Amino acid sequence: MSRQFTEDAPPTASVTLPRVRIVESIIPIPHRPRGAALAVLVVATALWGLVVDSPFIPLLRPTGNSTLFQSTTAAAFALLGILFGPLAGALGGLVRDGIGPLATILLHPGMVTHPGFLAWLARAVVDTLEDVVLGWVPGLLAVRTQRVLPLAAASAAAAWLSLPFLVAGTTLFSDHPNQIWLALTTRAGDWNEPVDPGLTVYALLTGALVALALARWTTRPRISLEIALLFAAPAVLLIALGAHP
Repeated sequence: MSRQFTEDAPPTASVTLPRVRIVESIIPIPHRPRGAALAVLVVATALWGLVVDSPFIPLLRPTGNSTLFQSTTAAAFALLGILFGPLAGALGGLVRDGIGPLATILLHPGMVTHPGFLAWLARAVVDTLEDVVLGWVPGLLAVRTQRVLPLAAASAAAAWLSLPFLVAGTTLFSDHPNQIWLALTTRAGDWNEPVDPGLTVYALLTGALVALALARWTTRPRISLEIALLFAAPAVLLIALGAHP
């Protein structure tokens, strides 16, 4: 008679490995506004941009020449793109700078037959695109990453590149293509040119404001605030050295 030995197998060790969780720098908004609510945000941001370009704010007049106030507009467009998608970011700039030329054409339809209409239209398109990229570029990057540092850097880069793009485009469509390099390398006092440190201040302040605002939605607000300081500190230093505030 064969004997069968039944041995209790030792209990399988249950080892719970720690889950590796990649902490995202930005927490997506739980309920993104849709339709009318998002449209209101876009229009409100565009209207703020129009106010900044006007002399309505007595603190700095004209406010259109203030890097600080202009960076609030650029940061607002960037935040639209980052939080609500590149289309929303692009619409902010499109409404801000596109509504003027459109209204002009509707009020004066006869201007389309004017010999200089196409050049005027081209300059208006360049001016509009200068604002469109402020929200569109950060919005495109936000589709790929949710980390604050690259998003703030993209916002600053878009702001820095937008104004030289405007200078080059305006010069080109003003029938002076041979003067583009001269226009980009001459400080005209409007901090639109790469050689003007005020342009760098504008870009750095834009990045700082974006990082500061995104701290509201981050898993690590302190890091976001440190990133804001990273952008703001050199901007303040440049201002102290004589760059346009």
